Amino acid sequence: MSEASTTTTAPLSAVLAFTWVNSMATGIPFNGIFFITKHVYNFSPLLNCLMGVLMGVTYVGGALATGPLLRRLIARRVLRGGRDALLAMSGIMGVLCLLPPLAFFAVTPGERAGTAWSVWVFMALYSALCGGFWPVVESFLSGGRGSAELRSATGKFNVTWSSALVLSLWVMVPFGAEGQAISLVVSGFMHLASVGVLCFLPRNPGAHAEEHHAVPPIYRPLLRVHRVLLPTAYMVMYALSPVLPDLLARLRVEAQWGPAVGSIWIAARVVTFGVLQRWHGWHGRWASATIGTAMLLSGFGLALLSPLIWSGAMGLSALVVGLIAFGCGAATIYCGALYYAMEVGSAEVEAGGMHEAMIGVGYTLGPICGLVPAALATPALLSPTTIMTPGQAGVATVGTVGAFAALAIGAAWRTANRAQNPPDIRDGDI
Repeated sequence: MSEASTTTTAPLSAVLAFTWVNSMATGIPFNGIFFITKHVYNFSPLLNCLMGVLMGVTYVGGALATGPLLRRLIARRVLRGGRDALLAMSGIMGVLCLLPPLAFFAVTPGERAGTAWSVWVFMALYSALCGGFWPVVESFLSGGRGSAELRSATGKFNVTWSSALVLSLWVMVPFGAEGQAISLVVSGFMHLASVGVLCFLPRNPGAHAEEHHAVPPIYRPLLRVHRVLLPTAYMVMYALSPVLPDLLARLRVEAQWGPAVGSIWIAARVVTFGVLQRWHGWHGRWASATIGTAMLLSGFGLALLSPLIWSGAMGLSALVVGLIAFGCGAATIYCGALYYAMEVGSAEVEAGGMHEAMIGVGYTLGPICGLVPAALATPALLSPTTIMTPGQAGVATVGTVGAFAALAIGAAWRTANRAQNPPDIRDGDI
């Protein structure tokens, strides 16, 4: 097969196929890891929050370092282009997924609790690679596309990766609570299998098609606002994710079915992505910022406080409603952030890297919001008895997240005002 030109637009079908398989693979480590750590390694909410902080810090590092590192490796002819980078990262991530299962089953059942180190090592390395992986994929998606073609491709991309995440959590169910670590083998296989799609991609992503259309002036302030709201959305998301397994346990959901219930908000996100992909009336409007934020925060509060306010079927119903609203809000903000980043930014890996770095900031801040409440609700850490009950810890987490979100919303509002109403420039100021 002859090498494709470096300016060739990657076939959308190949990009989406590669995206779906790898999203399926990353869904278990990123969305299912907290179920694995609780049910297999008996992690407390505090340890899960610490795991979340580790994921966030390493993800940001990977996202920001990818562009400069790839340029150096290509200049030294270690890699020939973005396609080689995807090949290398897919292979390494696939092998890394095997570390926790191998460590777990290499020892006797009585010694398996001592293999928790493998999860920490795995997530530190895997998360950093993921932070670098998705900016490269996004550059193949946007490269050579613009205007209506970019809007359509971005919408299909969102539906593709998010639908795979729903299925990835259901994959964990048949393994049972204690066997959920085995599901990481499925992730490893999916990563390794995805390299077969790479032969359909050009060596490098196509050039950004900025010349196809003029970017409306409103797009730049919308991009700035969504870059503030995007890490806020992921902060809320990853304040919920580490404590979701314990939340479900308090509502008496069987451990085996925890990942399936946890997939509800992801399914709501898929539906929202599908609607926003077909309906473009939100482009250039503030609705994605205002309505998305309102649904995100109200859904989070209802989900986290549901066991405190209700019990039994009422509590579980409230949790489901909260997860649905939460998923719709998260999808709305994400769609806006990615669309404006692609339109105003460029197809360079650094443009996607900034987008993913903002996600990583949210990965980090979310679990930080839950650290102190989780510590106060953990026995034998500060005292033999807990200072907070799980319900009080949930209230404290909601308050902490709300405070951070209020600061972020205020910053986004000031950013919007400055962008739309720039200060007058006097002759003496030039």
